[in-house]
Amino acid sequence: MELIARYVHAVISKLPAEQREEIEKELHGLIEDMLEERTGHDSGSADTAVIEAVLLELGPPSELAAKYSGRRRYLIGPELFDSYVRVLKIVGMAIILAMSVVLIIDMLQPGSNPATAFNGIVGRWIGTIIEAVVQGFVWVTIIFAVLEYKGVKDAAALASGKKGNWQPSDLPPIPNSELQIKRSDPIVSIILTVLFSAILISSPEWIAVHISHSDKYFNVPLFNVEILKAYAPLIWGSAALIILKEILRLVTGKWSKGLLVFNIVISVLVFIAALVIFADGTVLNGQFGLQIQEIARELADGKDFGFILSIWNLVSGNIIYFIAVFFIFDLAWLLYRGYKLRRYL
Repeated sequence: MELIARYVHAVISKLPAEQREEIEKELHGLIEDMLEERTGHDSGSADTAVIEAVLLELGPPSELAAKYSGRRRYLIGPELFDSYVRVLKIVGMAIILAMSVVLIIDMLQPGSNPATAFNGIVGRWIGTIIEAVVQGFVWVTIIFAVLEYKGVKDAAALASGKKGNWQPSDLPPIPNSELQIKRSDPIVSIILTVLFSAILISSPEWIAVHISHSDKYFNVPLFNVEILKAYAPLIWGSAALIILKEILRLVTGKWSKGLLVFNIVISVLVFIAALVIFADGTVLNGQFGLQIQEIARELADGKDFGFILSIWNLVSGNIIYFIAVFFIFDLAWLLYRGYKLRRYL
């Protein structure tokens, strides 16, 4: 009976500790019944060939353990796999678009020969895209693996009956149109988030006031480039949270209480990250006003760019308040949506 003992051990070793004793007894009883049915007498007299036939009928220990546990173990299961591939394509497209925009910006720098710049930049562009795509693949995979572990399922996949033994009665009810989320909304948000984050990190000097006059061109950055780059991990972390939020909206396809609460939590975290960045007064270009005045003197055509300076002084002096107002509007929109949908949730 050693073969039976080894088989039972292989099965229960893959199960949670609290289930092992009960399932061990149940499995021994099942095997004894199957042996008696095959031999017509006591299972203790069964030979090795009969025992092997019974164990083959039961199947590999890992598959039997999965049946006892009530679920199969996937990194990303079939209910989420289509959404996983869809998001990988979206993120990959967004990364390629973002890196291409950065390439074009680098090529169009004043005084550079586009052809020469292309030859020098294209290798770095390809390397950056490969690195970014690999990182995107890793993070999207991690996010979906967490969703799988937490039991989040794609509503469309469940409705299509990808699980075994599907019956028409298993079809979920048609969701209320008020609760549905347009698929285009999270897709556009993911693309814009990746694009803006890539430009903010890779080419922040081009987030600037651009002045062209006759044959002269001036570029006055809004940010202190070196200081901003020091906050790159926080910026990418905020972008990852936003993308996670949009992936959840894309996967679930409809609003729920949990999704609304999760969106509020992400908004609060991103708001805190923005406060940390912009509370550092050096993250903005402290020489902006002086640089604009120098340009006005160099052009010597009577322009003082007073309007630009007034806007800059207003925004730079109240940037925290503008961020807070944006956060309040975002939070108010989520709370209003929750209030509006309360009877359906």
